[in-house]
Amino acid sequence: MSTQSWKMTAALLACFITGLAFPGQATRSQANSSSQLARLHNVAKVLSSQALTSVTAVELWDGASRGMVEALADPYSVFLNVEQYQALESQKRGEAVGIGVELAYREGQAVVVSVLSNTPAQRNGLKAGDRLLAVEGVSLADLSWAEINARLQGQVGESLLLRWQSTLATSARPVVREARFVRENLRLEATRFTAYEGERCLLRLQTFLSESLLEDVQQHLQDTDVSCEQGMVLDLRNNPGGLVGQAVDLAGLFGVEGTVFQLQSREGQLTPIQATPTDEVWDFPLVVLIDQGSASASELLAAALKESGRAVVMGETSFGKGLVQSLFPLYEGRGLSLTTARYLTRLGNPVHEVGVAPDVVIQTDTNSPNATEPDIAVQIALDYLR
Repeated sequence: MSTQSWKMTAALLACFITGLAFPGQATRSQANSSSQLARLHNVAKVLSSQALTSVTAVELWDGASRGMVEALADPYSVFLNVEQYQALESQKRGEAVGIGVELAYREGQAVVVSVLSNTPAQRNGLKAGDRLLAVEGVSLADLSWAEINARLQGQVGESLLLRWQSTLATSARPVVREARFVRENLRLEATRFTAYEGERCLLRLQTFLSESLLEDVQQHLQDTDVSCEQGMVLDLRNNPGGLVGQAVDLAGLFGVEGTVFQLQSREGQLTPIQATPTDEVWDFPLVVLIDQGSASASELLAAALKESGRAVVMGETSFGKGLVQSLFPLYEGRGLSLTTARYLTRLGNPVHEVGVAPDVVIQTDTNSPNATEPDIAVQIALDYLR
């Protein structure tokens, strides 16, 4: 490696260490920073001069960045390459490439949180709670969260062979299934609205990965010729969450006042997140539907509506994804998805690996919004509003 490359690597590493430890601030101890940088420089020097495989300055930079994140031993904190960072940014616009499944990491396994409607994952029978076993015949056992995600990524039109353990098994031996999926351009339709007789409505929120979600919901409620005066069913089943700010906005729109949820820092400090003030509040009766595919922002909204007394929650206990993921841009198009806090509900109850329990339990094979059979859970909720 040239002297110029060494200087660039050293400078970039110094900037990265400073920015990661104290964003926007100088390090507390310049001497300590120099000592740490010297250690990294020593490792890089040995790699450059002795390793059989040559490495560029950028590859050293990426490796050091990735290694520091892995030192957190947090499966949800991940160093993102250019393609991964762009993919997350695209999701904010409701665009994605994949098979239409949201995953989480539980006990060293990739668990299906939710399956989006009209996607390869839905068409091949993946369901919330299923556990991925292998990709292209290669076992996912003992792989990190980052490694599993890397194996699932690909371009539009590329196929993907998945093996998974189905939660539909009722026998002592789990049912293992396998199918080939083709990745698609996924355009995430955030909302679906239906008006019923008797001034009752159904609002289905499929994702919070839409920056226009609040406006879309307001448009549905304002444009409909049929009143929701007798109540509305807010369907959050199979909703993996997304932009938590949208949950805050919707909580205010549906009449939650004050705290929507709380953030708990690593020091234990609590920060209440207040409902967004709005000139228009829809205070009709509410029933919220959740299931084991409801996660993150959808859980927080359901809990806020429940704990504030604004809604009756029906269905199944939600998934329990209660970690705050913050996205940080880094260098040359790369980024960092970092766990920065925990979510607690409005009343301070934990969410992560606990979930939100319904007031009324509904357990049927047809309570998924993707089911082709009549949706019993929706009918029960609508009947409750009569």
